[in-house]
Amino acid sequence: MKTRYLIAGVVAFVLAVPSVALAAGGDQLYPLKQGDKWGYVDKTGKTLISPAYEKAKMFREGLARAKLGGKWGYLNAEGQWAVKPQFDNAADFREGLARVCEHKGLARRYGYVNTTGQLVIGYQYERAGNFAEGLAPVKSEDKPWGYIDKTGQMVIQPQFDKAHTFSDKLARVKVGGLLGGKYGYIDTKGKMVIKPVYDKCRDFGDALAAVEVNGKWGFINTRGEMTLKPQYDRVGDFSEGLARVRVGSMLGAKYGYIDKSGKMAINPRFDDAQPFRDGLAAVKTDGDWGYVQKDGSMAIKPMFDKAGEFHRGLAMVNNHGKWTWIDTHGKDMLQSS
Repeated sequence: MKTRYLIAGVVAFVLAVPSVALAAGGDQLYPLKQGDKWGYVDKTGKTLISPAYEKAKMFREGLARAKLGGKWGYLNAEGQWAVKPQFDNAADFREGLARVCEHKGLARRYGYVNTTGQLVIGYQYERAGNFAEGLAPVKSEDKPWGYIDKTGQMVIQPQFDKAHTFSDKLARVKVGGLLGGKYGYIDTKGKMVIKPVYDKCRDFGDALAAVEVNGKWGFINTRGEMTLKPQYDRVGDFSEGLARVRVGSMLGAKYGYIDKSGKMAINPRFDDAQPFRDGLAAVKTDGDWGYVQKDGSMAIKPMFDKAGEFHRGLAMVNNHGKWTWIDTHGKDMLQSS
C-alpha cells in the first residue's frame, strides 16, 4: 500500500513539475539556431522547444520574444504563445510590461503590453523606453520627453530633449537643446539631482556613471562627485567591479579594464572588449574572440568569430557561421546544426 502511494506521489510530482526548465519559467532554456530556424534547448543540448522561429531571444520574466511570420510575440516555457505574434517590433518584459511597436508606413508608434497580451498603454508615442523604477521615458510627436507610470499617466512632465531609462534610481536626461544642450541626472520625482553639465554620459552601473569632459571620459558617483577624473578615450559601464577602457587613438588603440579606484586591473592589450558577466569578459585579439578572467589570465583562448556575454553560466558564440553555447571552461554545450 505504501509503495502504491509512493508511486502515486512521484507521478503527481512529475506531472506538476515536468522539468526544471519549465518550472523555472524558461530560466534553463537557451535560444539556438538550427538550420535557418530558432528554437530552445537546455544545458544538455536537448531541444525543448522545436526550431520554428525566424528569431528567438532569451527568457525574461518568464517569457521570451520570438518572431514568426514577420511579427513578434512572446513564448512561455512550454513553447506556447503567451502573447500571439502581432507586433512589428517588441522589447523584453521589464517590471511586467513590454514596449511594443506598430508600423504605419514610415511612422512608428509605441505602446506597452502586459504578460497576457493586453495593450494596457496604447500606441501613442513617437519614441519610448523600457520601464524601470515603475517609470518609462516617452516622447509624443512635437513634444519633449517625459516619464509615464504603469497606468500611462505622465508623472514627470515632458521637458527633456532626451531621456533614458532609470538605473540605480537615476536617469540621464538632456536639456538646453538637442545640439547645444547638456546631460544631467534626475531622480524618480523628476528633480535634477546631478546638474546638466556633461556633453555625453552613460547610465549608472555599480553606482558609477561614465561622463565625458573635454573629449575624455571619467566616472561620477550617484552624488555627482567625480570619483575617477576624465582621462580615457572610451569607456564602458562598470560591471562586477570592473569597467573596460580604451587607451590610445583609433589606430593602435587597445582595451583594458580598470577597477573602481581607477587602477588598471587588466592592462590594455585587446582590440575590443565586452563587460564582465559571470566572472568572464569577451575580448578580441588578432581577429578572434576569447574570454578573460578578472586577474587578466585567459580562461578561454581566442578562437571564435563572434562571442556574447555569459548568461546563467553559458555564452553564445559563433564559428564559421554556426552558433553554439559554451560553458565557462569553453566546453561546447549545444552544438547547432
